[in-house]
Amino acid sequence: MSFRTARVRGVAAAAAVATATLLVTAQAGDALADANGCTSAPGYTGALNCVGILGSGLQVDSAQSRYQPGVSPWPQQLCNRVHLFQFRRYGYATSDTKKLVANGCIFGLLPDYLDWANPGRMSDGSSFCARSSNSQTGYTLTPYACKTITY
Repeated sequence: MSFRTARVRGVAAAAAVATATLLVTAQAGDALADANGCTSAPGYTGALNCVGILGSGLQVDSAQSRYQPGVSPWPQQLCNRVHLFQFRRYGYATSDTKKLVANGCIFGLLPDYLDWANPGRMSDGSSFCARSSNSQTGYTLTPYACKTITY
């Protein structure tokens, strides 16, 4: 899956794109995500937590939660990865969460990501967020990285 947002409309933090724009938000107490849907994360220098979504209008066809390891020193392994999505489905007043877990370890130079197929239709103006934890974060959850769903 390409780690980009397609056809999610709104306002971009950095620049407007004619057919696919994006409004990036954060939950209270969390760091504001950049235009790519990333926030700073625990771990080595430069570690990031990111959210990516693909879809059209209010429909989210796929979502990705990604932890990008920091730059130095490289960890030997990245283990016991947990990714949490927070979202609000169309017609619902409250947010829901989805937890994805990948047990075991991956090579520490690789980004840790998990994809969620067909999350469904989301509420207009709602935040679609992701956070993660793993051995490099000390099993502490990262701040949410969020994108706003708009029709």
